[in-house]
Amino acid sequence: MVTFLILYLAFLIIGNIIVFVMYKHSPMTGRLAFLDEVVGGVLCVGVAILIVGGLVAILDSFYQYHSLADSAEQSIVRALFQGLDGSTIVGWLRDSLVPALGAILSPLIPAELRPTL
Repeated sequence: MVTFLILYLAFLIIGNIIVFVMYKHSPMTGRLAFLDEVVGGVLCVGVAILIVGGLVAILDSFYQYHSLADSAEQSIVRALFQGLDGSTIVGWLRDSLVPALGAILSPLIPAELRPTL
């Protein structure tokens, strides 16, 4: 679970660095400024979906597929999993985004965890 978290955060940070390096500030006219705001909002929603999808994949790999009898879990993490578990949006992410993330990241995921994605 910690490895998932570290890898996921590393990919997010590397992605942000790549965007920062490639970013070029250009002046906007009045009409394009509105379009810039709309596209920025859509991209932020996409990033939020990726973050929640990664969190769902990490929590599912621990809580849905392992015995918890002798685990040293934190109650706040279990509460987060239980809160997300019944959500319709999380169900959609489990069916679509999480398998896609698993396919993309499969070379980096240990063999015993690949079936969980």
